[in-house]
Amino acid sequence: GVEEAADLPETPAGFSVGFSPSHRVSYLSGSNEADLPWIRQKVLEIIQDSRFETFFMGAIIANVVFIGVEADLAAQGEDDSPIVTICNVLFTVLFTVELGLKILGIGPHFFMSASNWHWNYLDTLTVGAALVELLIQDILRIEGD
Repeated sequence: GVEEAADLPETPAGFSVGFSPSHRVSYLSGSNEADLPWIRQKVLEIIQDSRFETFFMGAIIANVVFIGVEADLAAQGEDDSPIVTICNVLFTVLFTVELGLKILGIGPHFFMSASNWHWNYLDTLTVGAALVELLIQDILRIEGD
């Protein structure tokens, strides 16, 4: 349903990332998930599962390791490998999907969270920068051919 300003909680709900016995992570405390459209309910169900968080924590660690390897290859002048490009694209797509799911599932609270709004903006900025980097690399590759 449509929420009126008076119906909104004083402090918007935010991330409460952590592992609970039910293996769910709460994102919309104070909101009734049953009032959300079915697609948002399904997406929330996915992103609230602790396995989702665990998977993306692992992806972040793998990406950090990859960035170190990529920096080492760049120092050796071998950073134009197709494997480096493929990995960059895969990590960018993966984190774009994660961000998109969180924005879809959490909605506007994603950007207004009282406790984690800065991390959400940082995630958005980081994914946006990675997408711009891929676009620029594609443009340069096309112009170079």
